[in-house]
Amino acid sequence: MNLLFWNTGRREPLDELIALVKTLRVDVLILAECPLSAVQILERLNAGSHAMYHLPFNPADRFTFVVAVPPSRFGPVYDDSGLSIRHVQPPLGRDFLLAALHLPSKLFLSDDDQAVLVPRASQEIERAEHKVGHRRTVVVGDFNMNPFESGLINSEGFHAVMARSIAAKERRTVRGVDRRYFYNPMWSLLGDCSPGPPGTYYYSSSSPQAFFWNTFDQVLLRPAFAASFVPGDVRVIDSIGSRSLLTSAGIPDSSISDHLPLFAVIHVEEFDDADEESLGAIAHTG
Repeated sequence: MNLLFWNTGRREPLDELIALVKTLRVDVLILAECPLSAVQILERLNAGSHAMYHLPFNPADRFTFVVAVPPSRFGPVYDDSGLSIRHVQPPLGRDFLLAALHLPSKLFLSDDDQAVLVPRASQEIERAEHKVGHRRTVVVGDFNMNPFESGLINSEGFHAVMARSIAAKERRTVRGVDRRYFYNPMWSLLGDCSPGPPGTYYYSSSSPQAFFWNTFDQVLLRPAFAASFVPGDVRVIDSIGSRSLLTSAGIPDSSISDHLPLFAVIHVEEFDDADEESLGAIAHTG
């Protein structure tokens, strides 16, 4: 299943968006900070196309969802201002949880503030996993943090690690409490050695510490999906055909969006049954 997340930064890149969805054969489109009409997007996608896209029921307005699965198979599980969790049941393959996330910006919170708030989202995701009875979970969105920041790596936050061999252990005990892992493939996309751009968002600062390129837009995978991940399954998109999303200086073209889109392939037919068994044990003892 192909996912596309794009924080359009209150811009309206309709032509670029339609081209991306069609070129990448996107099954689930998730938009943040996008003023475009969902109906307008839907009409453009379905015009002259055999693929039928839908607007599923969406109790919150923080995200726009457009899906190529029946709306009844894309059901709400949880919504608040920055987190929407959906139970996705593809026609083929296993069902999974999709959590769309947009955490507060660094313009309004310090790094410490962000790290303190992250456990709220992490706990809601765990509650949703217990509700559906498995941990086949994907988290995607604008975290407004880099993969190496505390909210992502902290055991009380997302506990997102850079290596699948670690994530495959599923959990570790921290001061007597089990903490589950996410795998964060975005680590392999940091900097100039990645096959794409050095990040998803560029900010030039005069402060003593400046990263310039940031990877705020990320995909996290529970071990059930991490096991089937291969390089290239997650990509930062910087062009659509011959149309670049970057300026001549090589940074995101803010007339299109200040964030670059993020594409991910989720292998819904490959997973580890052991994850479900361990969840059942925890649910029973809890």
